[in-house]
Amino acid sequence: MADPNNNINMPELMRALMEMRVPEHVRAPVHQASRDRGNAPFGVEEDINPPWRPWGGDNGKVWIVDRILEPQTLLHFLEFACTGDLPSGKKTAPATQLLSVEEANDYFSQPYSTWAPASFHSEPESAVGGASIHIGSYEDYARLQTVSKDLHAMKSRVWEGMVPVSERRWRERGCDETENFNVACQLMSGVVNVFHYLNQDKVKADLRETYNLIWARFETFERALNLVRAAAEGEGEGNKEPVSVTSLWAEFMTDHYEVMVNTAYNWVSEHVDRLRGPVLDRLSSHQPAEPRSGPFPVETVQDFVGPYDRVQWDLTNQLHDLMEIQAHADHSIFLPMDGYKSVPQPAEENQSSVDAQATGMHPLVFTPDRERRRERYVMRLKVLSRENMVQNVMREQMVLYAMTGTRGVVPPLPHNSPARLRATSEEQVQAQKKAGLELRGPRKVVCEEGQLKWVRQMKRPGAEMQSWGFVVYRVPLPGVSDEEFGEFKGKFEADAADWGSELKGVEGIRVRSKFHWVDAREHGLDGSIEALRKHFKTFAESDDFPSRFQDDIFLVADEHSVRSSLNPLPESVPPGDNGPSILAVDDEFDAKNVEHLEESPGFDGQLRILTSLLWDELSVFLERQTYRLMEMWPVAMRHPYGVYTGPVTRLQEGNWRLLQTLKRDSLKMYVLRIAKWTLPLVLLGLYWTWG
Repeated sequence: MADPNNNINMPELMRALMEMRVPEHVRAPVHQASRDRGNAPFGVEEDINPPWRPWGGDNGKVWIVDRILEPQTLLHFLEFACTGDLPSGKKTAPATQLLSVEEANDYFSQPYSTWAPASFHSEPESAVGGASIHIGSYEDYARLQTVSKDLHAMKSRVWEGMVPVSERRWRERGCDETENFNVACQLMSGVVNVFHYLNQDKVKADLRETYNLIWARFETFERALNLVRAAAEGEGEGNKEPVSVTSLWAEFMTDHYEVMVNTAYNWVSEHVDRLRGPVLDRLSSHQPAEPRSGPFPVETVQDFVGPYDRVQWDLTNQLHDLMEIQAHADHSIFLPMDGYKSVPQPAEENQSSVDAQATGMHPLVFTPDRERRRERYVMRLKVLSRENMVQNVMREQMVLYAMTGTRGVVPPLPHNSPARLRATSEEQVQAQKKAGLELRGPRKVVCEEGQLKWVRQMKRPGAEMQSWGFVVYRVPLPGVSDEEFGEFKGKFEADAADWGSELKGVEGIRVRSKFHWVDAREHGLDGSIEALRKHFKTFAESDDFPSRFQDDIFLVADEHSVRSSLNPLPESVPPGDNGPSILAVDDEFDAKNVEHLEESPGFDGQLRILTSLLWDELSVFLERQTYRLMEMWPVAMRHPYGVYTGPVTRLQEGNWRLLQTLKRDSLKMYVLRIAKWTLPLVLLGLYWTWG
């Protein structure tokens, strides 16, 4: 409604324009339908801290205990404390004092009683030992979380700054294809949900407390170390400036969080853009059977849903899913460090700024409060979308005046007009891009020279001596000739070599990505896993063992592996689950001496893995000490053939569960059929024997 002075009431005008573009009776069901489809990052609460401890994988989920601050982080911090190389590839300031290798080895991991002044001898743990206790142990378990394995599997990738899904796996899973749109969305939502988890109030507080407790351990260590350094300098053993281990810890974790956030955000945003372009093109090129305008009930009538035909409805649903994913990425992929010791804290926001931000009429200002940040973003996005509509209407008015010399209302296009749908969608996309830019700034380069953290660290001096290649055993396979095995070997090596196309700087690592073949028949081995384990242990300790190869995990080209390459199974639905695979065996696995085996039910030291995941997934997990085979097994155990395929989506898991049910039912019917024919014969035999 206009005011008495005939001024335009902008909020009323913008609401009217919104109604013209997309009516309210259409908008509300669209939001609910998005939740029902499960493509957007809603419902992470279902994967966090259930009120019971459902070990064993009931209802399709395996639950594990998560140490929020991953244990291997301490080792990576110690590398930085000695070298000054941050996870992003940056160097700490030249004037920063670092630890020497001797101090790291002789002091950091040793009891204070063996090296520190007497006043520190009462400390019960070494610096690293005390820090490890706070990460998660029987002594300090208050901050451990119970999460689903699927959530933890994605969190582990994000924590290490890995690409959530490689370019090759994205293609193998057909994520660019229209029919696999839901899979692509669920993969992106899985990344966002990691940050929903880490920003839950309790989880965020527990992660901060873990950091601060470790900071306190390091503060004790630096005081003791600086006394030792001062004493050494007094004895003429060179310049021993004080070192601030707590400042190093703060610098490392700040950079580590930035790598996590930027890697995840860039990957999600790039893939949202990648999917959205083709959807917009299809929306603007599809011509409905008849022009229609509202109001229409949002129900299917003669292939129309409201004013839109079925194709338009599906395409706008896809755009809405992508909008939801990008929105959650914009306001949730953060790791605020408010309350972290030695980390600069943001200035406290005054009330006038809080009030202004709540209106949505001002550029977004970051706040560490996740709920307030979300509310501001949503309000700002609405305002920007309506501003874009006003600008487009005014532009239409100017075009009308230029063409006709008259002023008036441009007749609106039908609600299901392709041009109108495209214009409305682009208004929303541009508004969202502006809101994201205000809140986050331009997308940031993740690492120096664009190289991921693990790639760069694999190239640093001395890293060329690290284990990387794999020993592969050929076992006796009846019915597989030497020619067939030779064909398999060629296909296997070529398939495994196709990795890292999206990664910069991996050329030198590819050269080291080799296999060493061992023919089990030449060593009198029958192909049993235990026999292979015994042989591998001896081989790994001998002078003949190839250098720079994994010495505690080996591969086995068994019958399933050979057939998966030479006679592959039909493509799965969705695709990407039935590709060539190989059996990996953990040489160190001993079920009697393994903790938390209940988190990997059924694991026996073996894991079948897709060949395409050998180098940029399995090898990276091993090199970064993120996962071993046992931790990867819960993701594979639901696959119909127990194959590890990377992150699992709900759609993928549902299809696996259906296949498992069909297999069980088929076996049950087979047993019943056999019993039907054999039971009378058995009874007849008993009659003749005892009758």
